[in-house]
Amino acid sequence: MSALDTLLYGYRTLLAATSAVSQRSKLNFSSAFTVADNAATESTDVGLSGTLTATLATVTAMVLSVLRLTSENNALAGSQNDVTIGSNTIVRVTDAGAVTWTGIAADSGRRVLLVHAVGAGGLTLVHGSASSVATNRFAFPGSANIALVTNQIAILVYDTTQARWLYVGSLGGGSGFTAPTGDGFMTVTASAMNGAASSAAAGILTFLATPSSANLRTALTDETGTGVAVFSITPTLTGLDLDQVTEAGAGPFNNYAIGTTSVIYCTGNPTFNGFAAPASGKSRILILVSPVGSNITLNDENAGSTAANRIRLDGNAPAVAGTNYTLMYVQTLARWKLIAYPQF
Repeated sequence: MSALDTLLYGYRTLLAATSAVSQRSKLNFSSAFTVADNAATESTDVGLSGTLTATLATVTAMVLSVLRLTSENNALAGSQNDVTIGSNTIVRVTDAGAVTWTGIAADSGRRVLLVHAVGAGGLTLVHGSASSVATNRFAFPGSANIALVTNQIAILVYDTTQARWLYVGSLGGGSGFTAPTGDGFMTVTASAMNGAASSAAAGILTFLATPSSANLRTALTDETGTGVAVFSITPTLTGLDLDQVTEAGAGPFNNYAIGTTSVIYCTGNPTFNGFAAPASGKSRILILVSPVGSNITLNDENAGSTAANRIRLDGNAPAVAGTNYTLMYVQTLARWKLIAYPQF
């Protein structure tokens, strides 16, 4: 049972005794009776000694004195140091302008205080300010000030060991709440956030504000191309350009260098014994186009080319004028394979 529950239980017991002892709501004590408020000494406590009579109002006043549940204070105004709150448990700040407090006058025991920022200006409680007496100062988490907006309540407790007002938390907050500013990015060092703000990478904030494909490309550093983002397994692609060269010679050509070429337009009835293989681990499509009246000859496994650059036809190379060939480089075979030869 908490100290407060114990005290209230005792209070209810006193009230019950009052009714039982006297119909006039009085208590008679035949011996010393003391109500303590957890102060260091009892010199300021409420004490009843000898044969005394206490009315119900007197007992209520004693209990309220212990709990410090007195009327709230509405009279505090303006920025202050060492604010005097008396015995009040709830303090209301009603200023229209911004108010700053650097400390609250402490008393001899622990104390819970609710500070209610009612006014439009809000209230800032300043951590560890030398403007107030040391024992009246605030000690807040992270040495940060506590800023209350309209209709927000701070819960403070006075710690006699530290001789400081500590911050428990806050409740409420009206339309005057101001959202955090900045990009919110944190610097992470040694697997721990140290709280230092960090600038976002170029283009990130622009993309977050307007998440378009163009702004996404701006935020990236290793993108390829300038098209729009695609989220489909069957996308419609536009602007598919293939590098093309015209080959007017007859050859025969060994280890034909293709570079970035995907299409070879053949006008000189060429013969190919092989094509330069793409980079290791890569596949490649090569299209050989022959105009009407021209002819392309592909030689199977011809020794004129390096083994890895040769063509494997498996008997599929019809020598018909105007035939177009499609080859694919297969890394597993280390060969160019004929995959299509439609005739037009």
